[in-house]
Amino acid sequence: MTTHPLNRAVAIALCVLMVGFGVLIGKARHVSRLYDDAATAGASVAADIEARAQQAHNLVAVAARYYPPDHAQTGQVRDAADRLVKYRTFNDAHAVNTELSERVADLMKLLRAFGMSERDEGYVSNIENELKSADRRIAYSGYNDLARAFNRERLWQKPLALFE
Repeated sequence: MTTHPLNRAVAIALCVLMVGFGVLIGKARHVSRLYDDAATAGASVAADIEARAQQAHNLVAVAARYYPPDHAQTGQVRDAADRLVKYRTFNDAHAVNTELSERVADLMKLLRAFGMSERDEGYVSNIENELKSADRRIAYSGYNDLARAFNRERLWQKPLALFE
């Protein structure tokens, strides 16, 4: 039994279309997973940014026992902590986070030179450890790699935007 050439061409065309749609759907699922992973990592980074700002405010509270409210270095830490939680992009947060680290280090040095009580020295050491820990979690979160992978894959997915 022979097949009609038109039937064969239709069958081939249908197979090509099905494989093509399968590839596109698979790609869309892959990009969706990348987005979910990046969003989860981004939420973790945001939580650590909040934690660093809170610890900086805790340091300011300890410093208030030794310095007046209008003390310059205390104000700089408070200002940087306030700006850190108002970031618009992670690049903005990175710049302010770096500034906060410098301001906190200066204030800690000043407090330790002042001669704090033993209890406050313990608080400052705990604050320092918490700040460093949150900073390490931010540095090793993998968010940037995930976001880069998502953006790279998304560039190749422009035709799929029609199906969203």
